Amino acid sequence: MRATTKHINCRNLTHNLQVLMAHAPNSQCVAVVKANAYGSEATAVYSALASAHLFATASIEEAMALRAAGADKPILLLEGPFEPSDIVLADEHGFECMVATATQLHWLVNASVTFARVWFKYDTGMGRLGFQAQDAEQAMSQLLTRYAPSQIVLSTHFSSADLPDAAITAVQIARFDAFAKQYPDCKQSLCNSAGILRFPEAHRDFIRPGIALYGASPFAETQASDHDLRPVMTLKTRVLSVKHFLANDPIGYAQTYRMPTDGYIAICEIGYADGYSRFIPTGTPVVIKGKQYPLVGRVAMDMIAVLVDDSVGVGDAVICWGESLPIEIVCEHAGTIPHQLLTTVTERVKKCIQTA
Repeated sequence: MRATTKHINCRNLTHNLQVLMAHAPNSQCVAVVKANAYGSEATAVYSALASAHLFATASIEEAMALRAAGADKPILLLEGPFEPSDIVLADEHGFECMVATATQLHWLVNASVTFARVWFKYDTGMGRLGFQAQDAEQAMSQLLTRYAPSQIVLSTHFSSADLPDAAITAVQIARFDAFAKQYPDCKQSLCNSAGILRFPEAHRDFIRPGIALYGASPFAETQASDHDLRPVMTLKTRVLSVKHFLANDPIGYAQTYRMPTDGYIAICEIGYADGYSRFIPTGTPVVIKGKQYPLVGRVAMDMIAVLVDDSVGVGDAVICWGESLPIEIVCEHAGTIPHQLLTTVTERVKKCIQTA
């Protein structure tokens, strides 16, 4: 059987939650488990997030899967209802709705059901979902015809909290506060992972950690360990073949790599059909027997080539990211972010959930 497996460490997930909640001890925590818990198998690991006050998903389908698996916490639908029938389902299953568009607002205020709590998204600079300054007050007036201020959470999303320059986030906080002061009885939620770690003044009533829960830094200039975060997913495979090549011998599709000297190439059981993306370039490290070796040539659908030495043999374990190889290192080489690598590991990869 093929060895490619994602190992999910639930203890590390619990640890990361505790670390992030300790940054905001006066806030309730909304654990973001969208995109299958960032690839970490939401329905299998949600119990490791028992200390969170709510879960959050991108869609009602994701929330329904959690309910079917036994999760009983309130679940926030971050993008709100996609159609009117979602509101009925949300009421039946104990979900909470984000209201982020005029259409969603119309559905909600005219719905036959009433929620204990709703979330109002104010666009302070993300330029995506949410009511803009010119229409937010009118939208709130409509919402207040059905809901008391104490039932409403005012929310926004930071566009640039991960950047070293704090100016953009400072502007977003100021815009939010100028709007929110009109509604002093509403709760507030601003912070994603980067906001939690960098902007304590914005923690407010609810924090919404995402990528940091899964042991990856939200900042390009740091690694998870700098924030006492531990990797949840470790992507592992195995050496399938080791062959000796001569200087200038070609390796892989289009012969984009040639051996600089005589040496050894290990072919490993992973490729872009597993989520080890084709754009991951030559020079990106993997770990074999505790040592880093570089990927060479193009990532193929099912295999990668790694420049090794004669200590590497068939059957040796290969770590692509996770324990002993921070995912941020792979991202730096690939020009991407941990979110993308974690969420695109495919279904054909085996799963090993480590709960103890």
